Amino acid sequence: MLRPFSNIIVNDNSVSSLIFNKASLLGLASSILIESRRNEFTDRATLQIVNQIPGLGLKISDTFKQGDPIAIEMGYYPNKETIFEGYISEIIPDQTATIICEDEAYLYKRTTIDKSILLRNTTTTELFNQIFTGEKRIFDAGIGDIKILKDASLFDILNLMRDKFSLYSYFRNGVLIVGGGLNENLGTEKLITADFQGNVPVGESSINFKEATADQTIVKGVSQQRSGEKIIVYATYGKGNEIVVSDTKPSGSITGNIDLGENDQIDKATLEDAVRRKLQSISFTGVNGNVVIYGEPRVQHGDNIKLIDNTRPEINDNYKCVGVITSLDVDGGYRQSLELGIKVSI
Repeated sequence: MLRPFSNIIVNDNSVSSLIFNKASLLGLASSILIESRRNEFTDRATLQIVNQIPGLGLKISDTFKQGDPIAIEMGYYPNKETIFEGYISEIIPDQTATIICEDEAYLYKRTTIDKSILLRNTTTTELFNQIFTGEKRIFDAGIGDIKILKDASLFDILNLMRDKFSLYSYFRNGVLIVGGGLNENLGTEKLITADFQGNVPVGESSINFKEATADQTIVKGVSQQRSGEKIIVYATYGKGNEIVVSDTKPSGSITGNIDLGENDQIDKATLEDAVRRKLQSISFTGVNGNVVIYGEPRVQHGDNIKLIDNTRPEINDNYKCVGVITSLDVDGGYRQSLELGIKVSI
């Protein structure tokens, strides 16, 4: 029988490094929960750990501190894989201590740019080459004129890209992935099978097929020139679930909006790209809900999931994973709850 286990490694220059850095913290965590979603900049981990360290007379809540680097390894013994790397953001002391952690985003929420930036008719590539010196991968997209005020954080800027242009960003293995929609491919995606008669535990999943149609979702995009002239486009679904963008409003109610404000450098093509991304973020043909599989193979958002269910052949297809909640606890064992979205062609 496979036996799940975890290592929790905290590195700093205090006594905790002498105690935990070499051998790591083994067997003291009653539960570990790691949340990673495509539409959120920050991955988070929450650990429940016995506060009193056996045989050492020390407490977790006194030994560790906010900002300590932390790594979490998990697997089925003797295999293990680093599932999370980041920093402790909060410690809640009790008989069982709660440690809340964030990935690299922890640092970039707390650092700001040192000068205001104004870029005309720019792109995501030009903007992030100026404001982020670390390793990055950028999906190039036009964003028109952009003004960033001094003391804005990277987190603030990425939120602006998401909220205004439906461009989603996140960290992956220390690399900042900038832009792209919820369904962009990196070229490193895996295809993983979730078989309801195989590696899907009975009774732990809730998933339903959905189909996007023109009468369900219409996204309106607006950009205004300084002359007062407006560019207006609409995006919806046509036959075969193809996205249709037009200057004429389709019949039905507007269910989403993109307003790029007054900007001479937002052309029609840029606005059309934005409404397409917005449309796919709120409506798609695919599945709603979560499917739970065991801890291996590891899944990351962006991977493609092949669903197989002999009792519901209508859902048998490939879908984009947009979120993963990984858990390890004494009751539920080692699980991955996969949030699925749009149907994809492999």
